Amino acid sequence: MARKPSNSGLRSSPRIACYGTAFLGGASVELTAFEQSIDPGVPQFSSPRLDASFIMNCARLLTGPQTPENHHTGLKRVTGTDFRRSKSTHFYECSAELCELLATLTEQRAAEMALQWYVMHRPAAAKMPEVNGRTQRRSAILNHLASLARQAKAGRAILMLRVEYRSQLGV
Repeated sequence: MARKPSNSGLRSSPRIACYGTAFLGGASVELTAFEQSIDPGVPQFSSPRLDASFIMNCARLLTGPQTPENHHTGLKRVTGTDFRRSKSTHFYECSAELCELLATLTEQRAAEMALQWYVMHRPAAAKMPEVNGRTQRRSAILNHLASLARQAKAGRAILMLRVEYRSQLGV
């Protein structure tokens, strides 16, 4: 019997877990501050699965597809460690435009966005997802982001994101 060729030379990519903390930064964020932990007195919240892609999906849902007019609505990576390490930390700054859009989010709109999360990635004929734990978690994260964005706007602060990425080898 003939054996199938082995793909043992190919390595599967590790799963990556992320844990993000959204927080308010000053008008001039010092890069040296990123080497330390976030001051506990700073308005912030943390959640698993809160990362740059989550924020960019928010931006897409709030502004629609990327166009030359809204390409600046998003996130800018400020600093971080090497992504190839088993643990890396990255800091991002939300644009003023995205912060403004997040500040206008209502609980109802956040719940709608949480339900529509994968609309941009699935066929138009697919049925709408039902409310479940992931949808509720997304909605809660969106509401926390909206609250922080309102605080940022009122205090002329910058909405920042710190994300820890960890590779989960063998998972």
